[in-house]
Amino acid sequence: MKNIIKIFRITILTGLVVSLCTCKKDKFLNVNGNPNFPSTITVNLALPTIEANTGYMLDNTMGVFGGLYSQYWTQDPTYGSQYGAFDQYHMVSGDVDNLWITLYTNLSTVNYIINNSDTTQRNYAAIAYLMKAYNFQLLDDAFGDIPLSQALQPLKYPDPVFDKQSGTSHNVYDSAVVWIQTALNLIQASSNPTSPPEDLFYPNQSMSQWQKFANTLLLKIYIRECIADPVTAKAGIAKMPSTASSYLMTGSTDDAKLLYASQVFQQYPLYAAQVYFNTRNITGSATVINYFNTLNDPRVADFYLPTANSVTAGTPAYAGELQGDWKALSAQPDNGFSPPGPEVLSATASCRFLTASESYFLQAEAVARGYMSGSAATLYESGITQSWMAWTNSSTNIANLPAYMAQDSVNFAKATTLPLQIRYIITQKWLSMCGNQNFEAWTEWRRTRYPQVFTVSLSSVLGGTLMPLRMVYPTSEINDNTNFPGSLPISTAVWWDKN
Repeated sequence: MKNIIKIFRITILTGLVVSLCTCKKDKFLNVNGNPNFPSTITVNLALPTIEANTGYMLDNTMGVFGGLYSQYWTQDPTYGSQYGAFDQYHMVSGDVDNLWITLYTNLSTVNYIINNSDTTQRNYAAIAYLMKAYNFQLLDDAFGDIPLSQALQPLKYPDPVFDKQSGTSHNVYDSAVVWIQTALNLIQASSNPTSPPEDLFYPNQSMSQWQKFANTLLLKIYIRECIADPVTAKAGIAKMPSTASSYLMTGSTDDAKLLYASQVFQQYPLYAAQVYFNTRNITGSATVINYFNTLNDPRVADFYLPTANSVTAGTPAYAGELQGDWKALSAQPDNGFSPPGPEVLSATASCRFLTASESYFLQAEAVARGYMSGSAATLYESGITQSWMAWTNSSTNIANLPAYMAQDSVNFAKATTLPLQIRYIITQKWLSMCGNQNFEAWTEWRRTRYPQVFTVSLSSVLGGTLMPLRMVYPTSEINDNTNFPGSLPISTAVWWDKN
């Protein structure tokens, strides 16, 4: 628990790096001096801030959208309709203003670390480069075309252009690859093999942990673009080290995650938001809970609570609400549905950036596509095993794993074609990310359209079979950026989505 988020120490640094603002025009230069908000900070204080702020967005705003659009959750019918509009696929620009501004402000702080780290602080700069790649990928995956080449330079470019990501020109991802390689070079050049004590992921641990993070993130980037640009993806993966165990995340100690505590101001972001609004808002979706139940998958008890009715009857069971059915069920008791469980939604839940389970599924897909050597089946099964071991109920029932994997819809031997192999891999990745890597799961569904069990929300306002494929652009860019290229509907695919 050494990396518990301590909000009283890790504050948003907008006021501390006012000259490094977001993609909008700089409106904050004419401020009087305030001794409580110094104009400069040290890189050791800035580092945990960017990690904490990324986590806050990843498992709050992005976690809610991802949870609904990955069909892990749906709006609870009893507790109002806070997320009802999102469950209807009705997203407006103001819904994402805070996300956009926070991530770009975060990237300003990243650049501050990079530009102010001296030769004894190479590890700080290395981690900052990795957070730069991670944050820009989040923005690109959420919005598609975004400011990059002119971003974070408010005095020179008060109205930054949106860099096009099309064909083989996708400079957000290309730039992320360069930043990751720069980070790896800095780690190699550093005389200090230990991660900084302020680091929230691997404090005072070997920097080899960050090397594994870097290479796994690199693999994720290449796999994400493999349908849109298979030539670049295959060539990029071919340049990576050949021995997977030495350079990729393979065990639970490799997981990059933020830990939280039960104390106020140190709690898991989405839980804290629910406490603030004094409402539960979301419940389990029938889409995924039915899938868990069909497979007799013990992880359902890790990700959800049993229904109140079943507990009263003494036979705990799990059931979900049909996606988007909250309007029809409005004001009715929901004790027939399973809300998210405490392992994924509680004060002490953790925010997972990148995990060993995800790493194995990425490797399995790379092997299946012929981009890496190895056994796709073995890597796929390792991904499932790693996921089971990460949670209380499934790890307790690990003896049942062989029988679970022998089922036709899980047994990789039944996947005799590449499309089937990808379907098996992504479906199990979807199950493993339930409630704990929501945005990533939605992103992978958009890329592959697996699993093939999603249903259109019963309260959808889009019509037909249309579903959410992106986040809409924020009000801040629509109103303030003269180079804003124009709004796009939520049903418009981003560049790597070729389905």
